[in-house]
Amino acid sequence: MDNIITSVQFKRGYKSALESALVGDNKPQRGEPIFEIDTNKMKIGDGVNDYKDLDYIGGTDEINISYM
Repeated sequence: MDNIITSVQFKRGYKSALESALVGDNKPQRGEPIFEIDTNKMKIGDGVNDYKDLDYIGGTDEINISYM
């Protein structure tokens, strides 16, 4: 039987905190999703660039995700 992932947790935080923390040796890994809780926007790490240098995913519409 195949394994089924029942939940996924993204790295998340305020934009300014993410831009300060996810740099250099701590940059986002390739394929790692990061969600900004204050802007409702998301980026995906590429393993090369610091967080602030990554593009947001999706189009111009904001992502509406509820979080705790």
